[in-house]
Amino acid sequence: RMEERTRERLFERSLLVLAAVSPDAPDYRLLKARAYVNLGERPAALKALEPPRTSEERALVAFMNGNLPALERELRDMKSHAHRLLST
Repeated sequence: RMEERTRERLFERSLLVLAAVSPDAPDYRLLKARAYVNLGERPAALKALEPPRTSEERALVAFMNGNLPALERELRDMKSHAHRLLST
């Protein structure tokens, strides 16, 4: 339980940090949605990515929706390993 709360705090802090970042910054939407997903806020995560614009965003939406074929397709198109991690 302690580990879970520590993890939640890290994602809460990431949302606080993102509040000071321009929404036009690269990966802003992806990072915000990922934080919401990890806080159990799927509807907020989907709204943050509405509509998904990049392969990374489409992969995260596919992940949240349990759409494995779409997730695999989007991950195949990604060149960055870091983006692959953020999208799952």
